Amino acid sequence: MKKVISIFVVLFAALGFASTPANASTPISLWVIDTNGQLFSVDSTTGNSTAVGSGTGIIGSAMAGALDPATGSIVVMNDNCALYTVDITTGLATDLHLELHDAANTVGMECTTMTIDGLGKGWASVTMPDHTDHLGSFDVATGVVDVRSAALNDYYDAIFFDPTNGKLYGQNDSLSTIFEVDQTTGVDTNTNVETSPYSYNIVMDDAGNYWANSWDTLYKGTAGSWNSGTAVGPYTATSNVNCLFTSTNFWPVPVQPHEPGGLPDNKGGLADTGSSTPWQLFAGALAILAAGSVLVVRRVQVKN
Repeated sequence: MKKVISIFVVLFAALGFASTPANASTPISLWVIDTNGQLFSVDSTTGNSTAVGSGTGIIGSAMAGALDPATGSIVVMNDNCALYTVDITTGLATDLHLELHDAANTVGMECTTMTIDGLGKGWASVTMPDHTDHLGSFDVATGVVDVRSAALNDYYDAIFFDPTNGKLYGQNDSLSTIFEVDQTTGVDTNTNVETSPYSYNIVMDDAGNYWANSWDTLYKGTAGSWNSGTAVGPYTATSNVNCLFTSTNFWPVPVQPHEPGGLPDNKGGLADTGSSTPWQLFAGALAILAAGSVLVVRRVQVKN
């Protein structure tokens, strides 16, 4: 009997289930592109940055970037609303020859920041020729933006999803507060919590942490407490960073993506997508483990 119990404990511990905390987070990979068009990888524990390649080739300033989980590509937008993909293994960008535009090809539409959701749909803060600001969703393959009719309070310098609940947030330029944005109507609601410090691009992990870029320094805080950001550390040898993004996929989607360069991508959880959560996967694995232990018990008993 002791032999049977020992075998079960060893198997259980070997798979790492015995010590898995409830709030475990997928490690996050962070990247920035400065105004010189240089890509850097960023250490999320120190803020130290390491140059990748010798320049992306992006024309103008990189304003925002995001992983497209449907293709595994990193998509970056510049200050002219033009889209690029960036290879994080070489640091080189590929011009997609696409500028974000509405179906009417409205002249004078501008955009300030963007992100991509778990199904590969892009989202952007756009300013129309009448100087009203709106939420727009866009097709990454065509650049066509579906502009929501409701006007935002002001344009955003950061727009991001919370992968723990699927909600969309934006940082208001004039008020410096975080707004929750209705993805259907574009109506934004002020949380009345001011970001501290003011941030240019924000990303979140699957444990409810947010990571913010401000004046060439990386900050980390807790979602909801948008003024809780504390300095992780300054970047190394960067020049005026506007663009911060993560290559870690926190969205469970039907397509099994891989990071650029063929690296397997990490998976996280989204509460309301209907996909399997990490704890559902845990339960399934535990069931398999239990079934396997029964077979081990039987084999040991036969030998004895």
